[in-house]
Order: sequence, then C-alpha cells, then structure tokens
Amino acid sequence: MKKDSGNIIVDKKVVLIADGVLVIAAILWGGEYVAMKIAVSEITPMYMNFFRFIFSSLILSIIFWGKTKNIKKEDMKAGAAIGFFMFCGFGFGTVGIQYVDAGVTAFLTSTYAVFTPILAMIIYKYKPSLQIIVGSLVCITGIALLTLDGDLRIGYGEILILISALSFAFYIIATEYYVKKRDVITVTITEGVFATAFYLVFAIIFEGKPNLSEYRAAILPMTYLVIFGTVITDLLFNSALKYTSSTHCAIIVSLEAIFAALIGVLLLNELLTIKIIFGSILVFVAILIIETEILHIPCLVGKGKDDKI
Repeated sequence: MKKDSGNIIVDKKVVLIADGVLVIAAILWGGEYVAMKIAVSEITPMYMNFFRFIFSSLILSIIFWGKTKNIKKEDMKAGAAIGFFMFCGFGFGTVGIQYVDAGVTAFLTSTYAVFTPILAMIIYKYKPSLQIIVGSLVCITGIALLTLDGDLRIGYGEILILISALSFAFYIIATEYYVKKRDVITVTITEGVFATAFYLVFAIIFEGKPNLSEYRAAILPMTYLVIFGTVITDLLFNSALKYTSSTHCAIIVSLEAIFAALIGVLLLNELLTIKIIFGSILVFVAILIIETEILHIPCLVGKGKDDKI
C-alpha cells in the first residue's frame, strides 16, 4: 500500500479480498433483521442497542487489551464521530422497525447504497464512475424486488428508517476516512464505547428505568447481535474499509438484504418467490458491475494520512 497525491493506492487483488470480507459481513448482518425483530419485541429500542454495544465493547476491550490501554486522543475523536453516526443509524432504524414491516425496513435501510456515493461525491469532490452510478441503481432496484410487497407509503416509521439509511451512509464515509488514518482495532473499540454512551443517555431520557427481569426471552437474539452482528462484523467491516472504497462498500454490504430474505425462507418458512430470485440476481449484477470497475482503473481508495476533509 502506498500514497500518490494524497490518495492511498491499494493493489487490485487486495481490494478484491477486502470486498470479499465485506460479503462475509453482509451475510452476518443479514441475520440481524430476524434477531432484531425478536429482540425489540422484548426490549425497548434504545436499551436493546445499549446492551448490544456495551457488551460488544467490553468483549473487544478485553480481547485487545493491549490496544485498549494505548488509545490516544485522535482515536477518541474518530470513535466519537463514527459512534455518533452508528448511534443515529441503529437508533432511528430500531425505532422505525416498530412501525414498518421487515420488508419495507430492509428496502429503505438499503438506500444507503445510493446515499453513500452521493455523499462521497459531495465530501471528496469527485464524480462517481459510470459503473458506480449504474451499480447503485441496479442494486436498489434489486433490493426493491427483494423486500417490497405492496404499496410503499412514506409515514412516520418510513421517515425514521430513511434517516437511519442516511446516517449509515455518513457512518460508512466516516469509517472509511478514519480507518485509513488510525488503527482499525482502536477505532472499532472507541466507536462502540461512544455509541454505548449515546444509547444510554437516550434510553434513560426516553425509556426510563429498564426492567431486566423481562429481558430473559431476548438473550438468544441479543447474543447473536452482540457476537455476530457487532463484534465480528465491525472488525471485518472496518478492516475491509481500510483497503476498499465507501462506494464499493455500500453496494456490497447491501447483500445483507439477500441473506435476510434467505434466512427468512430457511428459518421463518417464508416463500421463495420469483421476485426474490430476480431481485437477488440484480443485486449480484450490481456487484459484478463495480467489481469489473476494479479491473480497469487504478485503485485509489481514499485519502491519505495527512489529508483533511
């Protein structure tokens, strides 16, 4: 990995490996929709996310204690920025899912695949390639087929989830920026710590005192959210973003909608329809479009250490 005119240049093979790591993260995140839907029926949204992130942060801090005790001021700044957007993304989304069915939630959340290249264009002041634009549109079309069933109405819940999707787009951009400047492990730990703090404040203000005795039924889905939905996926996600771009990331991670649909078929006895199959094919086509781009252009995946945005 080297620098050229403020950009970090990464070997194309490394970018492809990083994108493959994002696919693994998307598989694990696909299970979140089921786990979150079960957990939020037992735990209020803010406390659910508070427990999710406090336990994941503790696990990461213990495993990487050597990194934890050497966290610097710049790492805290990075964690605060990323943690804030993470808080907004999961917070608005978890509240919104109570008012909107899972299919519409998955679709609206996945609009970060469109928001991310737009934000990247504004922040980094560059024009996305034709492959990224086409890939984003094909991706969101595929997700619509995967997740929507009937009319899409924009009400209170839908607005919350759109805010969540925009927050996730900012989260992806911020993560890309900071993991290229700071240590991946320390960034992952600090973002979780700050997200935990944000959730605790809002939980106390809006949800009052938690009733822990009622949370026993949520232990299994919460275990999935902590271990597979946060500890493992955040490490995979942050590590991959060090070597790939936010625009690639947004489209690849949207695979979670496919895996969520497949999990629904396997575990919840939902029907595997032609619409789901065709939607899945479109999402895969979108990913092939952006991966083809890697083979034809230099891989300039982000700002260098000394650059500012």
